[in-house]
Amino acid sequence: MIKILHTSDIHIGAKLSYLKDKSNVQRDQIRQTFEKVVDVAIEKKVDLVAISGDLFDNPFPSKISINFVKSQLEKLAKALIKVAIIAGNHDRLEPGSVFLSDEFCGDSSNIHIFTPENGSIWIVEDLDLTVYGVSAVLQKSRKSPLSEIKINEKAKTKNSVALIHGSVNMAGREADNYPIDVKLLESLPVEYVALGDWHSRLEVVKDKVWYSGSPELIDSDQKGSGNVLLIEIDSGTRVIPLRVGKREVIVQEVDLGKYENLSSLQKDILLDAHENLIKLVSIKGKKSLSFDLDKEELEDTMRGKFFYLKIADESHLELTQEELDKYPQELLIGRYIKLLRENEVEDKEIIDEAIQYGVKKLSGTQKN
Repeated sequence: MIKILHTSDIHIGAKLSYLKDKSNVQRDQIRQTFEKVVDVAIEKKVDLVAISGDLFDNPFPSKISINFVKSQLEKLAKALIKVAIIAGNHDRLEPGSVFLSDEFCGDSSNIHIFTPENGSIWIVEDLDLTVYGVSAVLQKSRKSPLSEIKINEKAKTKNSVALIHGSVNMAGREADNYPIDVKLLESLPVEYVALGDWHSRLEVVKDKVWYSGSPELIDSDQKGSGNVLLIEIDSGTRVIPLRVGKREVIVQEVDLGKYENLSSLQKDILLDAHENLIKLVSIKGKKSLSFDLDKEELEDTMRGKFFYLKIADESHLELTQEELDKYPQELLIGRYIKLLRENEVEDKEIIDEAIQYGVKKLSGTQKN
């Protein structure tokens, strides 16, 4: 039996600017999680680690990042674990880039980087395994990476796998970068295809083609990140997801009409709070003038309960007849509301905010 650990899209050195003051913390966590991936590979006694692109966030990572990755690859080499690496569209093969540097992996026979010089085939004789791989050379391309894979009928090893970085056209969605046709993947005469590019874990073809997803969270919309895949190839192929990531993401959509006040809304958002959670809250529905919702203030009061919290207020103002009766047009506030509601601005959210702010100011319920 051959055991392979499949990972991709680690993005070491990513800026993570959306995390603001916590970007450094998460950059360090990405490195720690990659180290955990290496430890899991050694613990599980795998034969091969397959890295399907975007190990680094760009083609020219810092010396610190390079040295860190080299130290982890050396740990695998000492454990006699083979490593196959393809460049993704982020750490693509540009002149002078990291994977084209002679010093990156030295002369280690256990580490193979798929470059034009090395070709797209690596025959690992002691594993009776052929590994196919295609590295990206451009950030964006309409060319399918499958066009670069030439199956070597003369290899005649017992098993074969392929490493590919690109976008699969599935579920009616047209791939926009390095497109990959699902039907061609199904017909590829290999036991397993290790995909990279998609940051969430995804099975594309049952027991054969998978995206491993990022082992640690990179983007705030990655609900399926934080895993690696253990592949066991014997009489068939078995895929076992293993959790390695520290952070997780929850997307919560709330209907403002369900809540009596701000306190009840806040309580609902805090239900699953913990220090490693990234939570994205979308507030929808109707709000009245009396519902004082300030999303920035709401975020500030709860931010310490999460690793990262982002609230999007997509609710809209509904003026009830009772509220309008309180401010007839004979009064200044009533005329103010009437003028704003007659405004033909396309962004109604601006009008809603202006009405709420103006009514509070004019009625004296909000001070400077």
